[in-house]
Amino acid sequence: MMTQAGDVDCVPEPGSAIGREHIASGLESLAVPGIFVSYRRDDSFYSVRLLCEHLRRWLPGEAIFLDESDIQAGDQWRTTLAQRLGEADVVLVVIGRQWISLANPETHVRRLDEPGDVVCWEITQALSSGKRVIPVLIDGAGLPTEGQLPEALKVLARIQYREIGRRNFEGDVQALARALSGTGAAVDPARWIGLVKRSLLTVPIVAAVILAVGWSNLLDQADVWFQNRITWIGDSIFDIPVPDSLRIVALPARTTETTGSSPDHSRRLELARLLDALTAFRPQAVIFDVTLEANAPDFDGPLASAVAAARNAGVRTVFGFKDLDPSGNPLIADRLRDSGAELGVVCVGDRRGGGSNVAFATLALLRGGRAQPSLSLLAAHDLRRVHLDGLSDASGEVQVDGQRPIPVSLTQTFDVQSPTCPARGPGTSMVRFIPHISNRENLRQDPGAPGVVTKAAPIRYSPDELRRLSPGTENPFRDKIVLVGIEQSRDLLYTPLDLSAPRTGFEFQADAIGALLSQRAVRPISVLGHAVSVLLLAAAAGIIRLAGLGSSPWRLRFWLGLALAGYLGVAVSAYRGFDSLWRPVLPMLAFVATWTALGRFERR
Repeated sequence: MMTQAGDVDCVPEPGSAIGREHIASGLESLAVPGIFVSYRRDDSFYSVRLLCEHLRRWLPGEAIFLDESDIQAGDQWRTTLAQRLGEADVVLVVIGRQWISLANPETHVRRLDEPGDVVCWEITQALSSGKRVIPVLIDGAGLPTEGQLPEALKVLARIQYREIGRRNFEGDVQALARALSGTGAAVDPARWIGLVKRSLLTVPIVAAVILAVGWSNLLDQADVWFQNRITWIGDSIFDIPVPDSLRIVALPARTTETTGSSPDHSRRLELARLLDALTAFRPQAVIFDVTLEANAPDFDGPLASAVAAARNAGVRTVFGFKDLDPSGNPLIADRLRDSGAELGVVCVGDRRGGGSNVAFATLALLRGGRAQPSLSLLAAHDLRRVHLDGLSDASGEVQVDGQRPIPVSLTQTFDVQSPTCPARGPGTSMVRFIPHISNRENLRQDPGAPGVVTKAAPIRYSPDELRRLSPGTENPFRDKIVLVGIEQSRDLLYTPLDLSAPRTGFEFQADAIGALLSQRAVRPISVLGHAVSVLLLAAAAGIIRLAGLGSSPWRLRFWLGLALAGYLGVAVSAYRGFDSLWRPVLPMLAFVATWTALGRFERR
């Protein structure tokens, strides 16, 4: 007589016709039986066999009892079941899609609701004896609710389960093995060796494909984006102060300079008075980040005289230029050219164009077989110590007497005329370097600003502050390099460090001069170094994937994210500590591609 689900007696009746297809069992008979697997044969027989085969690989030292293979002919199977269930430490309740609904074909009563159902009896015995019971969901089955279970089994719905999926079968089995025996789950040697062999093929293939994609320049913009973030993090967190040998004098812009109307040549009289005043302080050099291309007979004389006086006092004077005359010489007022002033190109480079991502300072302009030095190069070094002869598009460094060579970050060759830098015409090359960028507020500290450390921070002076100083009593300019610039809106630009507000062109020149003085010019990673980094990241993905073989998906995702974040951290450290700017896109792509490929192999 059948009873209601809540009143089912799960103990098998003597002589019951329930056969072995209703029996749940455990695993391999070793010295100390430990794991008992309960399953319903009509629900998940083949899946359970596969599960047990793989568990035996991961847990070679554990006894796994399975009725289909471990009850011998002639054994009293009920007695064997009771004995092995009593000896087991853990009971795995394997639940397939039909486990909850499978019915007796003759009576149409659910197996779980039949008196003496062996599966029900096994689970009840395990629960009542305090054994560790783990529901294992396979073939896409879900955990039964309390309402679907007999009264004696309702607690099963409240036990933490494990799921064995098809897509990550091996990983899920290993996770179950680890849950059964802590961290002592072994690795299947044959499977591990197979994945190692596939890794040895996958890593170089992925690296070669990724490098081929990189040579097509399809990912250049992505590299620019990441390089901007690397420089922003490196320069904002690890601020590099401008050398104490540099001083700044900032002149307020005049209305005509702001609006861009006709040039106000009377500014040259102010520059002459400023140069005379600075010469009295005996600086090493006075660098004017201004361009004075047109002749102005009424104003050029005093400025040329001031340049000559400074030269006689041992003070170098440098002016900027943006254009060349028909002879290929820097375009500047004739009297200033004849005064002995040095001339340096002031044009800078933008990663994307448009002045929104200025990151490249200039070492020299190459045109018509001649090399014209930059303003920053002349500011940091006497031209007599710099060797520009033989400098070409292929040069990797600029030689300077008495110090190590200046690395060339890149050389840009142009096909069209630049509207903002006419000297950069077709066929012109600009030899560039990448400076570290200072916080612009550091470049705007004046002598009276609170918290200014004059030994470490560049000091910025206005003309009024300069007039209040006396060379005999207070001399912040002796043997210094003094950069003079004009605070005009037409000379604003954005660097990777300027996310909200721009800086002036002469502030960027201050960073360029500081980089040359401190010998901290940044060198992009070489082609060989880039290829090696791609190969190393692909290999790292293979090593981490093999080390985490069979781990749960969330753990693998954690290691994936940690590895990529760690690589970016190393890239920032290389930029800050070793002045090396990496291209992270291809190496990270190689890592992800290798990780994904090996993951697919692992799931097979």
